[in-house]
Amino acid sequence: GAFKDCFDLPAFISLFCCNMSEEPRQALTERIWALYLLKDGVQDEFSFRVASRRHVQALLLTSLDSHTCRRHISGVGFEQTLLLETMHRLLVRGGRPAFSHLVSNMGILSWIRGILLGRKSFALQTVDMCCQLLEILNTTVAQIQERLEDEVPIEHLCVEALNLAGPVVCLCNNVSKGGVSGRQSTLLYMPLLESVCCYLKALRPFVASVQQSGLSPENGVRLSSAMEFIADTKGNEVLFRRSLGSFCTLPLSADCVDEDAIVSLCDTVFSFILRQSDDDHHGMYAVMLQQVLNVSSLRLSSQAASSFLPKLISCRRKSRLCLGGIQVWENLLSQFLDAITGEVQPRTHCALSPRLQLLVRATTTTDSRSRPFATS
Repeated sequence: GAFKDCFDLPAFISLFCCNMSEEPRQALTERIWALYLLKDGVQDEFSFRVASRRHVQALLLTSLDSHTCRRHISGVGFEQTLLLETMHRLLVRGGRPAFSHLVSNMGILSWIRGILLGRKSFALQTVDMCCQLLEILNTTVAQIQERLEDEVPIEHLCVEALNLAGPVVCLCNNVSKGGVSGRQSTLLYMPLLESVCCYLKALRPFVASVQQSGLSPENGVRLSSAMEFIADTKGNEVLFRRSLGSFCTLPLSADCVDEDAIVSLCDTVFSFILRQSDDDHHGMYAVMLQQVLNVSSLRLSSQAASSFLPKLISCRRKSRLCLGGIQVWENLLSQFLDAITGEVQPRTHCALSPRLQLLVRATTTTDSRSRPFATS
């Protein structure tokens, strides 16, 4: 007869947890049918609660790295990609119960971290799988942001989201180097690049919230990895601006900083500021210069500081366009001069010292004379 309980998941467990030993292809067909049923069947909070009563979400999370998911009978990564798509659909359509169950209780951010770092037996095998994982992460971060705006105390989730920045950037860099199937197609790689940039931009408000709560991320993004990622976005001006602004806001890993990466950041930031018009992005100038100030204090040779000094002085007018920009610029100029001369000048947020005033005046005068159509 007909199945009487219309408020349950008939046959889902038996289909999804079928035996692979006898007829693998038939078992795979049944599991895929069950995933499609769940993906299309969950439409609202009520249907999400129905799935929760059967512990379906926990079953999906633990099945991604299972033996049955690594048979590749239907092609590399097909079943895993479908499973990730289903998880994303549950998170989107489940509403507040989905956030409470998947994010707060089950720890989906820790699950993502485990995929990126902890599970050596499992790797994201295709760009599609990487994109689907980033879709889940972006949706989770957006839901955290909504509750943060409602002043819900979830700073610990903000810290978890910030801790994923480094592994996510490394994942994208690995795909760029051809470490994941599908990198050969730019059409497949660009959506991943866009998803990572969207995730990094969404993290910016979390930094201030975490600092106000007195918490701090475990580690930041490695500067060398950040510059490698920024280099991949230079072909797209929108993604380039978004990634550069994000990395200048996020904490960077200090123990892995090398001078080549510092030089690359200085060149990228100074060149970006100088080529912008007075009406574009000047709100980020102080943040960008502050990040240069932070990393250049770790390791910067006198030769590198000397080579960037003209560009830095040329950025002075642009730095005055944003709140606090001129103070950061003065501190950065003083730090570069310290690196050049080996002297330590007092840091101050007041007017420039006589030595710096003379240097700025001499440099700007020399620069204007070197231009054939410059006006005094």
